[in-house]
Amino acid sequence: MMDKNTFIRSAGALAISSGYGMIPPLVIYFLNAGMSNQEISVLIATYPFFKSIGYLLSSFKIVKQQSSKAILITASLTYFGMFFSEKSILIFIFRGIEGLLLGIYLTKQSIEMSKKESATQKLAYLNSASSIGVFLGPLIVSIFLKSNQPLYSFLIPSFFCLVLFFLYEKEKIDTKNIVRQKKFKRPILSLESFSLLLTFFIFDFTFGFLSLTSILTLKISFNENASHATAYLLTIGFIIFSVFMPIFGKVINENNSKTLLVLSLFFIAICFFSVTKLLEKKHFIYAAFILEYVFASLAYCCVLSRMSQMNENIFSIGGTIQSVGMVAGPITASFLLTEISLEFAYIFLACSYILTSIISIIFLNSKGGIYSCSMR
Repeated sequence: MMDKNTFIRSAGALAISSGYGMIPPLVIYFLNAGMSNQEISVLIATYPFFKSIGYLLSSFKIVKQQSSKAILITASLTYFGMFFSEKSILIFIFRGIEGLLLGIYLTKQSIEMSKKESATQKLAYLNSASSIGVFLGPLIVSIFLKSNQPLYSFLIPSFFCLVLFFLYEKEKIDTKNIVRQKKFKRPILSLESFSLLLTFFIFDFTFGFLSLTSILTLKISFNENASHATAYLLTIGFIIFSVFMPIFGKVINENNSKTLLVLSLFFIAICFFSVTKLLEKKHFIYAAFILEYVFASLAYCCVLSRMSQMNENIFSIGGTIQSVGMVAGPITASFLLTEISLEFAYIFLACSYILTSIISIIFLNSKGGIYSCSMR
């Protein structure tokens, strides 16, 4: 059962993350308001760019010491500002601040949760809530689009961040326990951390990769309904992450995390290999994608379990690596689709997961237990 503090902190991730997907559904609205395609592209890219900066800044002590309540109230004011910033430079500034705050908030909460008991489960709740937020953002916008008042959608995360600001309570931290954990946590400069960060990279690389290839894949079997089929698939994917991550977080421990990670990476590779054989079989190809989301949820929880045993700065580095993967994914997919073929693109993706699973077998220790080593 989720405790109150974990619930409030996860709810904060949900509220701040909801802004992530709010701009794409507003593209036509902003075009009609006089924005150019270039301005809208910059507006969309601003959020993930500053989110990666937020992850990087989180490795600095001065940022770590900032209150989560300060982040929540700033997020509330920023979303409120978006409501009034339709035709000004302020919308770009506020959008950048939102991404920055999300990167800092997620890293800060990940570090704090990694120091507690049942760290894997708490981290799973946090990341699941963030996924739900990304999924809810476009839904909130769609509701207000029907009333032709889409900018009112920014008031929803603003209100929830404000409520959470008043609900947020600072936890009493067991200083002695943290000192003991710091003494024994594994160093960040190691082959094991390289393996974990590579896996983090491949997760968001895949998300960016599929953002381009999935609609082309589904177009073969769904024809003119490909856009709807892709939207449903992405929605199902976020729901799977939201439901399965907390479940997997309960069963993953230091003894089984390596085995489950390697197996899940291997089965993800099988799913992508199968896509190349199922291009004209709509129900089977849908099943392959859905199974990939399930195994990805398992793999993600396994990585979080291992990362919770390491130097806390790995969370800020991992977030930055994910942002890089998100950019590299569609670029790589575009090159493979243009120069080779759709089938080869999925073979490339499958081979990437096989390579990652092999690296995990070689570099990860059998148990995620803490080592007797000093921090670096």
